[in-house]
Amino acid sequence: MAAPVLEAAPARLVHKLAADEVLLAGWRRVGEAEFRVATRWPREHGYYFAADGHADPMLLIETLRQCLPLLSHAAFGAPLATHLVWESFGLRLSPEALAAGRPLDEVEIEARCLDLRRRAGGPADLTLSFAVRRHDVELASARTHFYIQAPAVYRRLRGEAVHLSSAELRPAILPAPVCAAAVGRGASRDVLLSATDRPDAWQLRVETTHPIYFDHPVDHLPGAALLDAAMQAARAAAADDPRGPVTVTAIAGDFTAFVELDETCLVHARRLPAAEPGHEQVRVDFTQRSATPVFSALVTTRFPVAGGAA
Repeated sequence: MAAPVLEAAPARLVHKLAADEVLLAGWRRVGEAEFRVATRWPREHGYYFAADGHADPMLLIETLRQCLPLLSHAAFGAPLATHLVWESFGLRLSPEALAAGRPLDEVEIEARCLDLRRRAGGPADLTLSFAVRRHDVELASARTHFYIQAPAVYRRLRGEAVHLSSAELRPAILPAPVCAAAVGRGASRDVLLSATDRPDAWQLRVETTHPIYFDHPVDHLPGAALLDAAMQAARAAAADDPRGPVTVTAIAGDFTAFVELDETCLVHARRLPAAEPGHEQVRVDFTQRSATPVFSALVTTRFPVAGGAA
């Protein structure tokens, strides 16, 4: 039987400038509100893969993030000029999802629109669910809700901040990063945390020339970078735990406000017990200006299995 024909997923439809950073091969509609999306994951990538071949959860997060503009524009008719604004994102990973040595070209995403509201004939906000599968094995599941805003609406929402672009913002000196290994990163450039005088709090450090976080000019910190920083904070909170380095198994984030590029942002982590043995949850709050979080995430982590591999 011939393989199903896929519609293309060009860089512009996933809001990327660099074509080699597109993680999707194409998509097809399989129902009124159901879709299949094929992945195109790189064999090697300094940001998404560790030296031992294990993938970082950000590979899945960025893959699913790219599904949002792809389906918004290609399937639901949102104009390319519209802005996508996250309200919530949740991801749960299976133990096999990020293992080294797994085939990368056999992964497919099942996407379903759970709720769609339209305004003036176009999509206004969407709730999507995802199941990431390799053949019949589910690697991950996710759910997200986001808004689709016309340029004029977005400009009114952002006010003067809309004129502050990452392309012009060049901090002369970034605060020193924490140890890359402590946050599960292989390169200091990918570390988003800087130490403070508290062991459970860090300053968010933003390199506005980072090729993944800032592939194109934006006026706020991208949501995917906030999810990455939350997972880094959860790892850092457990860095001195004698049970060993943790693995992220789930994350649920709520985007309350935009994180501004020109203001200090503090990241606070609070470790909580988890219902499952060998796991814990970490509540991570991001604050700017006031104590009210601009972004919050609950990160679930797993400690290495005693006597075996994590």
